[in-house]
Amino acid sequence: MSPDWRASRIKDCWEKFGRASYAHRIEELYEDSDTVINSCTSDECLRDLVQEALEDALPDDATILNLKHPCT
Repeated sequence: MSPDWRASRIKDCWEKFGRASYAHRIEELYEDSDTVINSCTSDECLRDLVQEALEDALPDDATILNLKHPCT
């Protein structure tokens, strides 16, 4: 499985249902004192999609760290 194929499948799922599902889970689990770390692996574009969803789902004053995954 090539990285491009993997990223393409993830993006397809993200657009169809993944983003809404992820945002719902974050909204349900997030507490005011939390620090959220976005360290998606492999593809910067995927990390950007997750960052955008986090920013939309969480309050404006939420602490969100956008970091490269340590394995990349």
